[in-house]
Amino acid sequence: MKVLQLFFILTIGLFFTSCGEDDVVPPPTVKQIRQIENTKTGHTVFYYYDSQNRLTEINMPENNTKTVYVYNKTNDTMTIKNYVFPSQEPASESQGVFQYGKIKNFDRTNFTYTGEYLMNVTADFYVDSLQYEGNNCIRVAHNANQKSIYTMEYTDKKDKFNLNFIQQEYSPTLVNKKEMFGKPNDKLVKTITQKSGTTTINVINYSYVIDSTDYVTKYTRIDGVGPDKDSTTYNVNYY
Repeated sequence: MKVLQLFFILTIGLFFTSCGEDDVVPPPTVKQIRQIENTKTGHTVFYYYDSQNRLTEINMPENNTKTVYVYNKTNDTMTIKNYVFPSQEPASESQGVFQYGKIKNFDRTNFTYTGEYLMNVTADFYVDSLQYEGNNCIRVAHNANQKSIYTMEYTDKKDKFNLNFIQQEYSPTLVNKKEMFGKPNDKLVKTITQKSGTTTINVINYSYVIDSTDYVTKYTRIDGVGPDKDSTTYNVNYY
């Protein structure tokens, strides 16, 4: 699996305003993403939500796959079902504890928070520790067989993307579920650098096209170290 691509789902994942204990559903603070198109491949990912603004489905027709999110308020669980067309039965299914907008555990992985911020992720074979500054995640220490450090730099633009796929790029932990892991970044990320010891493994640079209301309508991601870099541009549409 491509280094730093493990988190995307791109992406891709989305951040939702969680329900309070009285089940009053607040309006979304930002517009929800409808679809993201990879202009290089022509592939488009579609996103669907329920009346509580929670992600219910990620559909990738070109890959003949979709992921469905099922929420159970009775026992505070969330089940994720992965389908491969044309089968109507899930190819895989997993469940975790989901309370007030945050995953507490999932697939033998535990998540701990300080307030609204995800701080540690502990699994069988790795531990991720996150560090924040000014409401932005600036560092992730990924401790597995080989330790990696991810550092992030940010633009001065407010992150109204409602899509934490950026964080999903720097850790192999959350796959496409970052939307359910606490507070998103305050600013749009500019650069993510992965190092192992003193060796730079990868650098990802982002640039954005932003409309008059500060929503990202297009972004470009450039991967690589040295002269050989890979550039991909994505178009973004909202509900």
